[in-house]
Amino acid sequence: MIELRYKTQKELMHAVQMGNKSKLKEALLKAEGLFDFSERLPNHPLRLMKNQLIIVNTFLRIAAEDGKVPPFYLHHISEKFAVQIERIESIEALNKLYHTMFEEYCNLVKNRAVIGYSLLIQQAVSYLSMHYSEPFSLERISEHCHTHPAHLSRQFKKETGMTLTAFMNKRRIEEAKLLLQNELTSIDLISGYVGFNDAVYFASVFKKFEGMTPSEFRNSKK
Repeated sequence: MIELRYKTQKELMHAVQMGNKSKLKEALLKAEGLFDFSERLPNHPLRLMKNQLIIVNTFLRIAAEDGKVPPFYLHHISEKFAVQIERIESIEALNKLYHTMFEEYCNLVKNRAVIGYSLLIQQAVSYLSMHYSEPFSLERISEHCHTHPAHLSRQFKKETGMTLTAFMNKRRIEEAKLLLQNELTSIDLISGYVGFNDAVYFASVFKKFEGMTPSEFRNSKK
């Protein structure tokens, strides 16, 4: 049983690491009933389940990191699930969250991984993902990546299909979408927080990427 658990766990983590949803589905079917540790805390089943999901969240974050997902996305998804785990107060809801976690981490790798990019572009993507709110500086990014600005610009566009500026703006809009779901935070404040000095320009860039204004996006999420 112990060997089977470890083997299945490796299959689950590998599926997430590769962003392979079909393999993940197969591994989840194999895992049914394998990880029941209810005897450890028989009088506290809810706490036990939460502890197990905290461990699963850590393993999934590591698998996604191995799948070359930039740190920013890893931080957001792991923090989101950490909060949800503690807020939920039923075994049924925790079971649903268990499957949701695997699916969302797998999707994250599929959509956000930098697998296939050269080491240079991986470094640039990681830098932009973490420093999106700072003023854009090609020289600073190039210095971080130990390369010439012109070479970095050409190679980034060649591999990603986007300019460095467009990628950073896209990253800023992704962060803004998260913040817009809090109705108490003003759009002007969000604009400055994600790196735009001009709220009008922020609205223009947001509409370019999302097809709607920040206000329209916020209303659609109510």
